Amino acid sequence: MTCSDGFYGPQCGYLCSVKCENRECNHVTGACTRGCTPGFKGDNCETNCDRGFYGVNCSSACSSNCTNSACHHVSAICLEGCVPGYVGSRCDRECSKGTHGPGCQSYCSKNCLNRACHHVTGNCLEGCVSGLFGDRCEKGCKIGFYGAGCNIRCPPNCVNATCDYITGKCPYGCASGYQGDVCDQECVIGLYGANCAQACSSRCTEGLCHSVTGYCKRGCIIGYQGDQCEEDCSIGTYGLGCKQKCSPKCVGLVCHAETGHCLKGCADNFWGVDCSLAGDFNENPESEKQKFYNELSAESRSILLYTLMNQYEETLERAQMEIKRGRRQRNELKELLGGKP
Repeated sequence: MTCSDGFYGPQCGYLCSVKCENRECNHVTGACTRGCTPGFKGDNCETNCDRGFYGVNCSSACSSNCTNSACHHVSAICLEGCVPGYVGSRCDRECSKGTHGPGCQSYCSKNCLNRACHHVTGNCLEGCVSGLFGDRCEKGCKIGFYGAGCNIRCPPNCVNATCDYITGKCPYGCASGYQGDVCDQECVIGLYGANCAQACSSRCTEGLCHSVTGYCKRGCIIGYQGDQCEEDCSIGTYGLGCKQKCSPKCVGLVCHAETGHCLKGCADNFWGVDCSLAGDFNENPESEKQKFYNELSAESRSILLYTLMNQYEETLERAQMEIKRGRRQRNELKELLGGKP
């Protein structure tokens, strides 16, 4: 006689195992004829799945996100928790943004851009905030670099090639010839040197000098020489670039650095501001007289004109007196000779 469904053994006195699928088993041996319910194995389905497996016929592997791959043989719920970076009963969910590690209990570093990090390692995914680098943005920029990821070189004109690791501003100032927070602006006309803090020499022509060295680009104003026009003309020279020679008739070859006028007087028999005149004024060449006149100030010209007029009047008066005397002598001579006037 065949046992009814769900029973087996002598006189069908035993129930098939509840772990048999549909509780169907061999009516003699009790072996499950349709396999086991999920989570069990063996002829009579009395054995739990081996560690690391679960489900129908124990054919499914526990999630690798389960610690030690340990899960319940029926439900697949992780028995020992989750590996770092995952949560949930089956450890099937990654940590939410901004968290990482075991149980997702750790926060991503504030140095991570947008606070985004890998859910397992905590390494920053979108780079670092300005001034930091490293897997977790835990390292400051090396000297000479700044910005996000420390990938930007400091401005080339920063002193010591050093800049603020976040902003790129030059904390120690600029190299000669440059100015500005990041030393990217050349000195304006009239300034030079570190941070453009020095003024070009007032003796530079048009106030122009090299932005780095202060060298006068267009030479010196009259009466000065040197790279920065810091030197007066040497004795015996004057004028633009001190390239003109003082008159050899100047005493000691000393003349004014700008005008060339002899400062200590003239050699014997010479006169004039540059000792170019000799003897009587009118005996000198017209060119020298004109030069002498042109170099006089308005006041000196007035004085000279006044003096010349006085001299003229004196000369005219003497001439008139000589004429009168001559006439008188002539008349006296005629009387002596018996003539009439």
